[in-house]
Amino acid sequence: MEFWTIYRAIRRSKWLILLSAALTVGAAMCGYRMLPTFYQATVVMMPSQAVLRDAAGGGDPGQPVDVSRMDAQMSTLLGMAQSRAVCARAVNELGLGMSLAALQRNVKVEQVLDTQAHTPTTLIRLQVQANSPGMSVVMANAVAESFRDFYKDVSHREAVDNRRFLD
Repeated sequence: MEFWTIYRAIRRSKWLILLSAALTVGAAMCGYRMLPTFYQATVVMMPSQAVLRDAAGGGDPGQPVDVSRMDAQMSTLLGMAQSRAVCARAVNELGLGMSLAALQRNVKVEQVLDTQAHTPTTLIRLQVQANSPGMSVVMANAVAESFRDFYKDVSHREAVDNRRFLD
């Protein structure tokens, strides 16, 4: 008896149920269409083994490597890739009139994980979001090149300072 009572109540208000379902689907479609479209470009970089080996205390390939120092070097590289200085170089290189803050918001840098062992690798993933696919690629490449050039400048500066100290 209970089933037939419920069935008749649903049957009487079927148009109300269909109308509310249609309104819900319509609202969801409108919300989806109003969302902005973003494209994402990814650059994967691998620091040279010499950079990581020197930082980890194993200057010679046969020497043992201090893993904690290598992890610290990777953290330094990740922070440097997202730094204000690197993004400022990329903004200047792009010449788009984009603000530094806007570029920094759209850049994400992370260490790549080994998919099977779930351990960190020595690869750096740099992702950039933009409103067009072409612009996201240009921005990702500009940030990657700026990072590479910035690291070269910092390393060269350290070598010059060491030489001045020794002279």
